[in-house]
Amino acid sequence: MSLSVTDERPLKRTRATKKKRRTQAQRTQETRTRILDAAVEVLRKKGYAHFRTADVAKAAGVSRGAQLHHFKTKEKLVYATMEHVFHNVLTTSQVRARTLKRGRIRWSV
Repeated sequence: MSLSVTDERPLKRTRATKKKRRTQAQRTQETRTRILDAAVEVLRKKGYAHFRTADVAKAAGVSRGAQLHHFKTKEKLVYATMEHVFHNVLTTSQVRARTLKRGRIRWSV
């Protein structure tokens, strides 16, 4: 019984198919955002009294070290999470406000 081995080298990427590598700043921002989004969910589900940074790291899919690199303490993580939530609410409100037709809102004083 003989086995034949075929040459299955990976295809070489051409210029057109190469993925552009994300910058360090982009990767850092993506990691911070994943951590903050996970922190929002952990706070929502467990509340502050049962909020553990280990749960956030697990939910975000990052190591505890990576999380601690971005947020040194629980307090800093919670503070940044609140800023993240308020920023998202503000951005959403601004987008909705821009889409309203003029005259649809009546102001009364």
